[in-house]
Amino acid sequence: MNRREFIASMAAMGQSGASGIRLGCQTRVFGSPLPQRDKLLAALDDLAALGFKGFETNFRSVEHSFENPAPLRAEFEKRRIPLIALHVSSPAEACRKAPVVKALGGSLAVVSGGKLPGPVEISRYCDALNQAGVLCRGLGVQLSMHNHGVELENRGLQLRETLAGTDPDAVTLMLDVGNPFPPEYSVPQIVREHSKRIAGFHLRDTSGGAEVLMGAGEFDFAGLARAIREANWAGWLIVEVNRRADIPSRKLAEMSLAHIRKTMGIQ
Repeated sequence: MNRREFIASMAAMGQSGASGIRLGCQTRVFGSPLPQRDKLLAALDDLAALGFKGFETNFRSVEHSFENPAPLRAEFEKRRIPLIALHVSSPAEACRKAPVVKALGGSLAVVSGGKLPGPVEISRYCDALNQAGVLCRGLGVQLSMHNHGVELENRGLQLRETLAGTDPDAVTLMLDVGNPFPPEYSVPQIVREHSKRIAGFHLRDTSGGAEVLMGAGEFDFAGLARAIREANWAGWLIVEVNRRADIPSRKLAEMSLAHIRKTMGIQ
């Protein structure tokens, strides 16, 4: 970390204690999904021990408990690492899984997007998100859309239009920063324009479009810390790194958490 990053992180640290910003982790660092109950709980033991305050996982990781979620929720509570969100594949899937999210103690259903060929398809997708968002909200769960790189092509056209075409009260944003954001539509700009509807950030680091260890890539974590501080934003910062063959999953989660704490000054 250079001198400018150090000063920025120290400034952020001075304001992070009561800011409402919490550090979570996606269980994909241990594999995605984790369909075996004992493996999911072992992963949560590691995350809790490292100091994470919550977790997100693929909905298939908890399919074994759909019919009777109470015992699994009790395991989360025993470990003091609550569910943040279940990641699902579509707005319709979010509607079906919202009761499970709620029963397991979570608050978000995160929907993955994808490339849409034109304005008609984008409009239809926005309608589907809005309808699902209203339904989920009625069930006590917030719908949050997750971006990939395809939404950022053409100067972020698809993401811009999706945000413009959806109701901020019904559809929030889970911004994945590990994608090639165009200079015309950078992460700090999105934070400035949409901070009130950003439910959280998925944190990864990339170089040339490929995921690398945090700190070895191109993403400006200190810059994100400045942007969210200036916007007075509060919510979840969620480590979303993928499992690697060369580094044990717990160690990879620990390294990622340490980098966030060092560069962003958030504990």
